[in-house]
Order: sequence, then structure tokens, then C-alpha cells
Amino acid sequence: MEKDHVLVVAVVGSPNVLPTGGALRSTRSIKECSKHFYVNLVIPATCKFTRYELQLLKDGLGVQEVNPVEAKLKILSDSRLAFTYLAIPPKALRMLLRIDKLRARPKAIVVLNEPYDCLCIGRLLKEELNVPSLAMIHNPLFYHYESRRKAITNAFRLWYDELYRDSYVGKLVRKLRARLELLLTHSRIAKELLKSYDVLIAVTKATFIEMGGEPSGKFYVMDPGVSLDDEDEKLISKIKENVRGKGNYIVFGGRVDALKGFVEALYAFREICKRSSSLRLVITGYISDRLRMRVEEFVRRLGLEDRIVLTGTVPRAERFRIVAKANLMLYPSHVDAFSYAVLESLHLGTPVVAYDIPALKLYYDGRPGVRLVKEGDVEALVAEALNILSSKSVEVEPPQLRSWDEIMQEETNLIKRIMLRND
Repeated sequence: MEKDHVLVVAVVGSPNVLPTGGALRSTRSIKECSKHFYVNLVIPATCKFTRYELQLLKDGLGVQEVNPVEAKLKILSDSRLAFTYLAIPPKALRMLLRIDKLRARPKAIVVLNEPYDCLCIGRLLKEELNVPSLAMIHNPLFYHYESRRKAITNAFRLWYDELYRDSYVGKLVRKLRARLELLLTHSRIAKELLKSYDVLIAVTKATFIEMGGEPSGKFYVMDPGVSLDDEDEKLISKIKENVRGKGNYIVFGGRVDALKGFVEALYAFREICKRSSSLRLVITGYISDRLRMRVEEFVRRLGLEDRIVLTGTVPRAERFRIVAKANLMLYPSHVDAFSYAVLESLHLGTPVVAYDIPALKLYYDGRPGVRLVKEGDVEALVAEALNILSSKSVEVEPPQLRSWDEIMQEETNLIKRIMLRND
């Protein structure tokens, strides 16, 4: 395919650093862009790579240039503090970041991940180069509804109260950090940052609704702009053929994180265990040694030390196998744009009990195999889980989605459209 003689600058967090659905999706977007455009991938300072890893990244994504951003302050290199970019005026931020001059002049700036460090870097490039800009918004950047903000605040409180009760100072500092993040991301400064972009793309309608859903000439909504990967479909089909029956366990659908409802999942599982003497809860995904110690201490306090399995990071095929053999997926997540975890679980034939946050209500409510309860209602979560576990069989059916080819074609056309503004 002949490439357009233009440069698209993509500011993105790598999936090697951020193993999330948004990061995986942005990887697909970069690969698609590199088929059509001359791409310089600008990597924020919060993503740390060796020179060898950068070359592997460049080759794997098919881009022409990779340009890592360097920060002069350590705080600007910490992914947990990406929101602090909002507190620094653009002129001061430009002096605190080292962004090498791009070898070819771009016709557009495209930001493919929504963390505020990426968005702030994208704004700096736009102002410096005076070209149109586009930002992809995966998860909501802020929450319009007070009930959602309260639920998220409560999730942080539970997390720090339970996992950091042995460290008053540590707990206080972390609560203050979470509070500061909520204040900054819901401030006028954050909204002004978004206004600096020419086009904003909500990857799903749920994201648009969570952020207020106000009509805007610059907001484009994909409904949804996600799907199941072709390779994953083949892998899931193969695993389903080889799985015989269910294991004596349920699986936690999210990562070990406050906003994925990890603490609430353990509260719910403790109650479920009162009806079953041998059921286990399997938790997959990366967990640091320090966090593992805190989780194991929390588990002991709940009296669940023999009932929780922390697998750590497992290959994708192994995670699919674990989900396929589970009787149920517990998924009390507070934040999502669509939820690959739920989609994958349904494709693997495993029912899901989750909170009724907008993303899940919009795309999964009423779907066979999905039970949604009021956000934060752990008792209802337990009741629905027990109903499923006591059923002889539960019908499970995944939603029908567009193909990735259709989604990527829509996205590429949007990028080409903003390029025309500079001609």
C-alpha cells in the first residue's frame, strides 16, 4: 500500500508498560497508521525503554521514527503521577521536557492514549508545529455525574484503608494523591486542555456519556470502536474445544487495582464462601512483590488464605483457559469504556456478575450470561453470584460487533480528514 506523504505523530503509552485494553487498542491503531502514513511515534517520559527495546518497538509497530520524551523532573516520569502534568503551565512544561525535533514536518498530531501526560505533550507539539490535532479518548477523563465520582472516591478509600492500615503516613499520602488527582482531572484546567484539540474521538459511546454527553462539533463518537481481535477469536475457539467442564473456582475479571473493585470482590467472595466450603477465587495479572505482601495480609484478615490464588502474569492463552473453566467471573469494576474482560468471558462461555456502570449497561445489559447490580452494592453482587452458582446451566451469549477492519477504516478516515485542515 502506498503511503500518503504525511507524518502522523502518535503520542502513546506502550502496552509493554500499560497492559490495559486502551493500550492494546492504541497498538493496533499505530500499526494501522503505519500502513497509510509516515509515522513518528512520540513516547511519553512515563514509558521507559532501553535503546534496544525502542528498536524492537519500532520494528514491531512498523513506524518510521520513534522519539522518546525525556523529563527533567522525576515526578514527570512516574506513570502514577501523569495527572500532575495538568498542574504545570504549558510554557513551564515545555522547558521541563526534552522533545527532539521531528525529522519530517507532520500534517497532524494524533494522540492515541488519554493519560494527561500524553495529552499535554500532544498540545505542546500542536502549538509548536501549528498543525491540527486529534485525541482518542478510551476511558473517561473525568466523570460528569456526582454519583460516579463518589463511587470512585469510595473505591480508593476502601483500597487504602484495607491494604495500608499498617502505615498511617503511607495511607494518608496515597489518599491525598488520589484526592489531588480527582480535583485536577475534574478541574477547568483539564477541560481547557481538551478544548485545545481540533477533534476528540470517544472510542465508545459510554465514554462520551460519562463525560457529560454534551453535543460538540469537535467530539466524534465511535459506537463502539473496539472489537475482539481475530487472533484472540481463533485462540478462544481452540480453547473452548479443549475445555471439558468447569473447575471449582470463580475468577476475578480485573487487575489488582482500586478502580477495578478488587477490595469489593474479596468482600463478596468472603460471603460466597459461606455457601461453599471449597470454592476458590483465581486472580490473574501482574502484581508487584510489595503489593502481593499487602494483598496476602488482607486475605489473611478475611480468613481466605487457602481460598485465593494469585497467579501473577500468565500467557494470554492460559488466562483464556482459566476464564473458560471458571464457573463465574466477578467484575465489580468502577471504570470502563467497554470491557474486554467481559467480552472475552462471554466468548469463553463464562457468565459475569458486574456493577451497572454506564459502559456495561450500554453494551451488556440484558445480555444472556450477564447480571448487573447497582454500583457499590456488594450484597447484590453476592446474591447474583450465588444464583448463577446454584443454577444447573446458564445461557451465555456475546454481543455482535463490527470487525476491526471496519473500525480501523473509520479511524483512518478521521485522521485523513483533520489533515485536510492544514492544506
